[in-house]
Amino acid sequence: MEKFSLKSDSKKLISANKRVTNILNKNIQLRKNINVNYFVSDEEKLLFQTIQKIKPVFNEKIRLRSYDDAFETLLTLHLPLDNFFENVMVMTDDELVRSNRLALIHELQELFLKVADISLMNS
Repeated sequence: MEKFSLKSDSKKLISANKRVTNILNKNIQLRKNINVNYFVSDEEKLLFQTIQKIKPVFNEKIRLRSYDDAFETLLTLHLPLDNFFENVMVMTDDELVRSNRLALIHELQELFLKVADISLMNS
């Protein structure tokens, strides 16, 4: 984990993960499965696609207890995640879109929590 925290991109990822945690802590409602039909922006689609792309590799690294490599895999999320938060309002008025966005960032949080709660790290 120390190697991860020293990487330049890790600070942005830690900060974004703190934001994810804060949003989800304030919105405890039941999160449904992600429905790609409710994606409105390209940023949502790209974040979802990136998560789906890295998940098998990430899960294999976790299975092998290669946690440094798992963190390295998570770093590929920093750009799509930054773009998502810069261009997407998670708490939109549209309830279906909002619920879908919450489900999307919840899936992201679940990945992070498989290795550590990086929201507790200093950004």
